Amino acid sequence: MPTLAGKLRKRVEVQQLPVPQAQNPAWNEPTFGDWATVAVRWAWVQPVSGRELVYAQQLSAEATHQITLRYYAGLTARMRLKYTDDRTGAVRYFGVEYVKDADERHVYQQCVCRENAP
Repeated sequence: MPTLAGKLRKRVEVQQLPVPQAQNPAWNEPTFGDWATVAVRWAWVQPVSGRELVYAQQLSAEATHQITLRYYAGLTARMRLKYTDDRTGAVRYFGVEYVKDADERHVYQQCVCRENAP
């Protein structure tokens, strides 16, 4: 993969839900706290159209973005990425649908994501 250093211009927070903190006695279900930031990485956020998904042979039809970021060993599809725009202050959340270790060299990861509300 060619160098992406110049394209990684946005800071994203890698977030995950903490382990279940307590059992809800009324429903007998685990309760979770808020999402916690576990890493901050430089990233390249690209919108993806449906046609590009077909050409790229991606599995998720609902994906809206491809986010390429510096490698984070613990990144899984159960996490989300939080991006705060420097200029406007708008906060956007991307649910990770699929993670691929680009070239399997532990340098970059490509995430197929779906933008969603907090």
